[in-house]
Amino acid sequence: MSFFFALNLNNFNNLITIPKFTNEGTKLKGLSLFSAKIKKNKWHIRKQVCREDDYFFYLEVLPRDLEDIFFLNNSSFCNNRELTVKELKIFYDVKSNYSFRANLKIKNDKYGSSSYQSEYPIEMIYKKGSILSTVSSLTNDANSNFIAFKQIYYLPTKKPFQVFLVDLKKEEILSKTIFYSNSTNIIELSKVKDIKNCCFYSDEFLGIPIFISYGDKGVSMEHSHPPHLYIQSNNKFKLVTNLKNKVKKIVSK
Repeated sequence: MSFFFALNLNNFNNLITIPKFTNEGTKLKGLSLFSAKIKKNKWHIRKQVCREDDYFFYLEVLPRDLEDIFFLNNSSFCNNRELTVKELKIFYDVKSNYSFRANLKIKNDKYGSSSYQSEYPIEMIYKKGSILSTVSSLTNDANSNFIAFKQIYYLPTKKPFQVFLVDLKKEEILSKTIFYSNSTNIIELSKVKDIKNCCFYSDEFLGIPIFISYGDKGVSMEHSHPPHLYIQSNNKFKLVTNLKNKVKKIVSK
C-alpha cells in the first residue's frame, strides 16, 4: 500500500497519474481514488472526482488540496460521504499485497515540466528515524535549487521538527530549519553559500527529500536515495551508521 502526493510549490501545477494496475502487472477493477485532509485535528476522507480511463486516474491537484494525500481503494469505500477518522489506517480493501506507483508531474509555464515515479510507502507513516542525503550531486549550479521534503505521519497533526544542512568536511552546520509533519517543507539552496560537501539531515520524522532545479533551460526533479546505495562495500550499513552518528554529533553541539 502506498500514498500519493503533490508538492506545494509556488508557481508550479501538479498532475498525478495513478495506474489501475499493480507493480506486478495485475489490472484491478472497481477502484476509486480517495484523499485525506487534516481538518480540526482529524483526517477527513473523501472520494476524488477526476479524469480517468481504463488504465489510469489523472488528478490535477488544485491549490487548496496540495497538502492532501491520496490513495486507492474499492469504489464502495466512503461512497459520496466524508469519513472522519483519528488516524490514518490502511485504507485498502483489496485483499492482496499488491502495490501501486504513480507519476508526479510538476509544470511551470516559464520553465516547462518534470516528473518522476513517486509513492509514499505506508510503512513510513508509522515510523520515526533519521534521513541523511547528499545535496551537491542533485543540484545544478546554473539554476535555482531547492529541496522539497514531503512528510506524512499517521496522526492528523503538524508537529515541528528540525532539519539541517551540514558541511561534512568542515563539520559545520550551514543551515537549520523548522519543518512540519504532514507537510511539503521547502529549503532554498540558493541561500546556502557552499554546498560542495553538504548533506541534508533529519533525525525525527521520516520523509522523502526531492531535489528541484529550474532555470532558463528547464526544470528537473529527482528524489534522493539512501546513502548506502552510493557505497560499494560489504560493511556499507555500518559505514552509514557511523556517518549518521558523525552528523548527529555535529548538529548536537
